[in-house]
Amino acid sequence: MAGNRIKLPKLGWMKFRMSRELVGTMKSATVSRNGKHWYVSILCEQEIVAPVHASSTAVGIDRGVHIMAACSDGKDYVGEKPYRRHEKRLARAQRLLARKIKLSNNWHKQKEKVQAIHSKIANIRKDALHKATTEISNNHAMIIMEKLGTSRMSKSAKGTIEKTA
Repeated sequence: MAGNRIKLPKLGWMKFRMSRELVGTMKSATVSRNGKHWYVSILCEQEIVAPVHASSTAVGIDRGVHIMAACSDGKDYVGEKPYRRHEKRLARAQRLLARKIKLSNNWHKQKEKVQAIHSKIANIRKDALHKATTEISNNHAMIIMEKLGTSRMSKSAKGTIEKTA
C-alpha cells in the first residue's frame, strides 16, 4: 500500500479515501458495491490485550415484532420506521420504473433511483441498530438474548385461523 492507493489482485493499483489510519499489518481487502457506491474493507491483524469491561452488570434482551429490543432493566429500543417515511417516494419511483422500456437508459437511471431509496431505508435501520447495540454493550458486561422463534412472533396474537381466541 502506497499513500491512498492499494494493490488488489486482478485489478492492480486503486485509489481510495482512507477514513482512518490502518493499525497493524494488512491481511486482505474486500471491494464491495452498494448501489452506485464502491467500498473497500481492509482486514488488519494486531495484538491486543484481553479487554476488561468497566461495568459488571448483566442484561437480558427480548426481541419483538413492534419493539426492536426490550431490556430486562426496563429500557425499550423502538427501531426506526424508515419504510413508512419513504413509502410514497418508493412507490412513485417503482411506478415510474415499471413504465420504462426494460433495459433502456432511462430504465437504468430510474432503477438507480429505486436502489438509492432502498439503500437509504437500509442505512437508517442499520444506524438505529448500531446505536442501540453500542449503548447496550457499553453499559453491560453480559448480554443474554432469547432464542427467537420468528414464525411464532409473526402469527396473530389471537391464534391461528383454525383456533381463534
